[in-house]
Amino acid sequence: MWRPSLQPNGVITSYEVMYQIYERDYSTAVHTRLESIDRSYTIKNLDPGTPYQVRIVAFTSVGMGVLGEYVVFFSGELAPTKAPENLQATQLSSTRVNITWTPLSLIEARGFPQYKVVLSQLSQQRRQLDTNTVITNNSFSVFTNLVSHTCTL
Repeated sequence: MWRPSLQPNGVITSYEVMYQIYERDYSTAVHTRLESIDRSYTIKNLDPGTPYQVRIVAFTSVGMGVLGEYVVFFSGELAPTKAPENLQATQLSSTRVNITWTPLSLIEARGFPQYKVVLSQLSQQRRQLDTNTVITNNSFSVFTNLVSHTCTL
């Protein structure tokens, strides 16, 4: 469902829904003209775990309006096809560390990626003192208030 334009250029007579697999050539877009002013449409038979982009354009008796911006969505998320790469830990101070990695693309993530970073603090005898876990959408995480010289990824 979408909201109607706040400033329509006349009386809206119909809508057109355009969708395609994300980052594909525009010529692959599927166009569906809705011969009504209903503001909802169900897209069927999509490939699971695939990113799509969709946009809407309104029509009046004069013609086509301004194309809306693309909105990206997934047809059900699946497990990522690979793990993040280039994991690096940079010591910022004796009690702070910055963890970075190369983020997954939307295709590799097969959904909007979230990352779980687990940092364990170990004693000199390799006994676990504490574990810090962060879930983030970013490709970095800064851990603070660590016990000096006790961290392992």
